[in-house]
Amino acid sequence: QPVSTLPLANHSTGGDARNITFDGFYGYVANGDDGLFIRSAASAGEVSVTLLPGFLHNVTLDGDLAYLPMDDWGLQIADVSDVSNPVLLDDINTSGHARDVAVYHNASGTFALVADTEYDLASYDATDPTWIRPKGITYFPGQVYDIEVYGDYALVADNTGALHVVDVSLFPDPPQIMVSLEVPGSPIDLLVQDEVVFVSGGNYLNAVDLGDPLAPPLLDSLETSWAVLDVAVKDGVAYLSRSGFGMDIVDVSDPAAMQSMSEFETLSDPAGLDVYEDRVFLCKGDEGITILPLQCLLSPVGDGLPGATADLLGQAYPNPFNPRTTIAYELPR
Repeated sequence: QPVSTLPLANHSTGGDARNITFDGFYGYVANGDDGLFIRSAASAGEVSVTLLPGFLHNVTLDGDLAYLPMDDWGLQIADVSDVSNPVLLDDINTSGHARDVAVYHNASGTFALVADTEYDLASYDATDPTWIRPKGITYFPGQVYDIEVYGDYALVADNTGALHVVDVSLFPDPPQIMVSLEVPGSPIDLLVQDEVVFVSGGNYLNAVDLGDPLAPPLLDSLETSWAVLDVAVKDGVAYLSRSGFGMDIVDVSDPAAMQSMSEFETLSDPAGLDVYEDRVFLCKGDEGITILPLQCLLSPVGDGLPGATADLLGQAYPNPFNPRTTIAYELPR
């Protein structure tokens, strides 16, 4: 695939941008040692807050609550109903290294599932978010980096090369591993789209059918040139942040026949990413966030045309989170 270089301007978050999640008009950035960074998409207002020390890897939103995995400082739950003043409700030391959180609700209450790279899947009763209570630990062969809830099941990425389906419907009783599916690569990221989960890690993007969660077939595996770090999908297109200073674009409109579209160099290693409206928000550590218009990235598949290239992408004005932001760019003729 053709590789295009994007010399892009970045928007600073004042910290180490690791991942971003959108909810309405707000982007919630896991800002490393600087905690949580929130930026309005409708105005220039922003807030950066470290509720407690720790290294924030991801942000999981559930209503007015933000669940924050703070590495070796554990799990924090914050009230973000007033985004200008997030309030810490409670925290708990998870004993290991908290990387991600999924939230599950049933008739018994609300439960937080923490991906812990040392103690695997740690479960907590968060029915009262001001009083987090431990419920137990479920062990896996490898380290757990990501969790997604799908119905009454938790999908767990195990970096030894497996996707595990865990029954969480019996909470507050301990979760039970129901199925373990071997997949290529070293899974560290999961993304559920309808009845498909995209499992990525190592040099692979895998698509698994969730039509029957207890018998999930592997639909397709696409080998990539570099290790995949994170995936976002919109309108049948997957955007992959990867090692090697880049991002890949993949056609996943048919998950059983995924096709590479194009590759882009980002000049420095990216981390997480998300798609909001018509833009990709790419986290790049202490360089902040790069915003990419989708029209600069997409190209037809299967017609022999090279991937779209952008020789120059200018500074966002007035700011990249504003819905009327103007970004000047030049395309080769």
